[in-house]
Amino acid sequence: MNKPKRFSAAVAYFSASAFAQDVIPVNIGNYIRAETDIMIKANLVMFGDKKGGEIIHLRQPTPPEQQPVIRMNRDTIYSAIVIDLSSPATITLPKVDWHYQSMMVTSQDHYTTAFAKPGEYVLRKEDIGSRYAFVAFRTLVNGGVRDLELAHKAQDAIVIDTPYIQSDLELPNWNKDQVEAIRSSINTIATLGFSAELAFGTPEQVEPIAHLIGIAAGWGACQKLRQCRTLILSNKIMAQHHIA
Repeated sequence: MNKPKRFSAAVAYFSASAFAQDVIPVNIGNYIRAETDIMIKANLVMFGDKKGGEIIHLRQPTPPEQQPVIRMNRDTIYSAIVIDLSSPATITLPKVDWHYQSMMVTSQDHYTTAFAKPGEYVLRKEDIGSRYAFVAFRTLVNGGVRDLELAHKAQDAIVIDTPYIQSDLELPNWNKDQVEAIRSSINTIATLGFSAELAFGTPEQVEPIAHLIGIAAGWGACQKLRQCRTLILSNKIMAQHHIA
């Protein structure tokens, strides 16, 4: 069996041509898609625009003032890639006994699927539900220089195999003022309470109103929050890790 090769993928964020696009109005009906497209761009800005689209690794925990997504973990280093699923892609999570590593796949409608076991995962447009998938990887850092070096090796062992290379994301030019206004209004409603466990996950797992509120209140949160606190037994050390 041939070993998968690492290919570059669609990571470069929007080009200057996006500014020439017509501004697309945003309402409650398309808010989730607009918010997600905008947040994908914001995350790629944070991760750094690397022309050619290779997976990008953050080598240090993200300071609070540099977080586009609320509540990013301080004991975690992140990796990310945006993949064009015009053709299927395969992601291989390595077997790393010394570190906990997870992958969350987010569609442009913010339906999410999370994985934390080593192995190959095939992503298809018909399964994910949108052309682009934002894939975030979280690698636990227990502390210390040596541990950080091991975490970097775990990041570098992730393999992305995709035959489709796209230099620029083809995303609508959403009306950002309307997105912010809708987000603010929904966040006011969120203070009254909603079911966070029904806000994130696959289309079959979420409840539409909770999903809408959850995207405004906590874009990027993981699938089924009750499952996001995981006990990991590695090298006889029990560690409790919360996935943001």
